[in-house]
Amino acid sequence: MMDQLVYRLWAMSLQADVLILIVLAARFFLRRYPRIYSYCLWALVGIRLLCPVWVESSFSLQPDWFSYSGFTGRQTDGAIPLPEISSSQGEGLPAGDGNDAQYTDQPMADQAGGQEAEWQESAMGKGLEAGSELTPAAPDFAREPEGGLARLLGGVYLAGAAVILLFRLVQYLRMRHRVAAAVREKGNIWLCEKIASPFGMGILFPRIYLPYDLGGKEKKYVLRHERVHIRHCDPLIRIIGTLCACLHWWNPLVWLAVYLMDQDMEMFCDETVL
Repeated sequence: MMDQLVYRLWAMSLQADVLILIVLAARFFLRRYPRIYSYCLWALVGIRLLCPVWVESSFSLQPDWFSYSGFTGRQTDGAIPLPEISSSQGEGLPAGDGNDAQYTDQPMADQAGGQEAEWQESAMGKGLEAGSELTPAAPDFAREPEGGLARLLGGVYLAGAAVILLFRLVQYLRMRHRVAAAVREKGNIWLCEKIASPFGMGILFPRIYLPYDLGGKEKKYVLRHERVHIRHCDPLIRIIGTLCACLHWWNPLVWLAVYLMDQDMEMFCDETVL
């Protein structure tokens, strides 16, 4: 199960890389336009990184990684195909009496299933002993690698994701500890002497933390900036970006996408305030 998950995430990252390169090219041509356009394009990358199901058409710029048997996730049962029997081969059968009930009373599916089982048993048992040649079965590329390599890849992936997640969690807990002594000014505005720059925190009940020495027009514009972040649900989007980085920590393009998405977020927020 873990091996299949790792290979699925690997294929999702490769497909997301194509989208990231497209967004980077579009971002270059949209640099003179409002930043909302390039900021919204990153939503497609996030969906590709987190959603295992993707709606595709016959015409697509992305390679169909899952069309190859190596990424289908299906396992073959090793059954040997039965020879096709034409309808003309059964024309010579008698009309049927009491001894031929097996051809008339049983459904056709049951007869085919019994013939398949008998044919496989005779081919696997008698045919090999008699030295008869059998066509070698095609290699099962649909089955993911098993054994030590697969377990090693799964362990490395889990260790990397756990380290990134733990690092982010420690950063959050340290920030929570730093603002624990904050004093409420009014509404959701809190003042704290242990922070150097303002920021917002929280999703359901967001708070805006400001340093004590912030005042005048600067404080006015900073509050507008942070309120726009809250209105745009940017704290939730940052969490989604962190989740993408944790799941695809080995992909440098994903880290670049998260960094540029954060820049576009800030620029879009500044443009909204202005």
